[in-house]
Amino acid sequence: MFLDVVSKNCFTLAALIGGVSVARADTATIPASKDNTLFESVMGLDSNGAGPHVYVGKTGLSGGNRIRRGLLAFDVAGHIPSGSLVTSVTLGLTLANRANQGNQTVALHKMLASWGEGTSDSGDPGGSGVNATTGDATWIHRFYNTVFW
Repeated sequence: MFLDVVSKNCFTLAALIGGVSVARADTATIPASKDNTLFESVMGLDSNGAGPHVYVGKTGLSGGNRIRRGLLAFDVAGHIPSGSLVTSVTLGLTLANRANQGNQTVALHKMLASWGEGTSDSGDPGGSGVNATTGDATWIHRFYNTVFW
């Protein structure tokens, strides 16, 4: 089974925080405000909202070669003063466990709708997910079991 595990991390913004007469450069490190993993499955009801890892990639043949998509959200507005000019962003992720050696490409996509992080916890290593709990994001739900994607 592939265990492409991404540690829950943060990203860093380099911001130019300016006023009328004074400008200074600051750096803010912003932790993920929520995270989850979408697990492809027959019923589409698996999740990992409260688990210790976020998963990406496929499970491998022994796990059914199912797709996993990690979700991360950041509260940028809550950490950067209004009027700031963000000049660069760095996202730091740690690949904690991988079955095969070599480079791993992970693409980032903006989520266009809100999603949930419930109390499901697939444990460690937990790469297959568990039954979703109320409010979890799943393959078919933004918020289990009331709001679909």
